[in-house]
Amino acid sequence: MPDKNAKSPIYDNLEEKLAVQFAKKPALYWIAIGDKDFLYKANCEYREMLDKKGYPYTYYETGEGHIWKNWRIYLTEFVPMLFK
Repeated sequence: MPDKNAKSPIYDNLEEKLAVQFAKKPALYWIAIGDKDFLYKANCEYREMLDKKGYPYTYYETGEGHIWKNWRIYLTEFVPMLFK
């Protein structure tokens, strides 16, 4: 969630939506972020919620922020996991 005041249908009933997703036992739930990304704090809070619920995920953190260099790294890490 980018902000506690963010209003969007995607954030409505988030915990219920996650319960449905994880009940299906996803083979991969992948999260990546740069340590200077403007969404870093929200990402930490999101992962904390996933941890409390016991939902498994793969986490990848890089330096810098929300930049193309990081997206290229994430794609090279993530895409091969789709074909395992």
